[in-house]
Amino acid sequence: MPKIGYKQTKEHRELGGLSRIGKRLGNTNSSCRLEVKEKISKGNSGKVRTQEYKKWLSDKMFHDNPMLLEQNRIKCSEGIKRSYRNGRKQPIRKWSDYSTWYESPYAGRVYLRSSYELIVAKALDRWGISWKHEDVRIQYVGEDGKQHTWIVDFHIVGEFEFCIETKGWVIKNDILKWISFHKQCPDVGLMIVTWRDLWMFEEEK
Repeated sequence: MPKIGYKQTKEHRELGGLSRIGKRLGNTNSSCRLEVKEKISKGNSGKVRTQEYKKWLSDKMFHDNPMLLEQNRIKCSEGIKRSYRNGRKQPIRKWSDYSTWYESPYAGRVYLRSSYELIVAKALDRWGISWKHEDVRIQYVGEDGKQHTWIVDFHIVGEFEFCIETKGWVIKNDILKWISFHKQCPDVGLMIVTWRDLWMFEEEK
């Protein structure tokens, strides 16, 4: 585990500390939980988490347990539906809210469909890599048994040809897409960029 200069606070010890899976030991009534949350938040305030530590944490939570991604997606979906049933009126942001036009010196003016795509596009331009947007189409059979067309986000052209696909959530249909890609484009590499991989493309400040 990367070193981040973190140690258990006095408040943690007085309230029973934390177990290995993150659950607090000791009294578990609601008022005490709120007090613990506030004290832990105050104790962690100002600590700097490096990119190395963030990557280690995300890998530990999700990469080592891919099913957790699917479980978390389902949990979020159920929570959103429940909040609307309870009278929530403020709509949540959709992926279309992050769509934007982008002018690239290599790909020209392209319409990017998510903030992930924008981060990757800017990185490719910074690195001087020639690329095209949504010009590779893959035919695949989905879970429903029907024929579908998948349009890959980025096509890297040049000495080494490969494609990049950005993903927020990985579902079963995505696996079918990727299998079909390797069958139809056996000589072309494929890189899947999820939220836990974006740090590699972000510009250092």
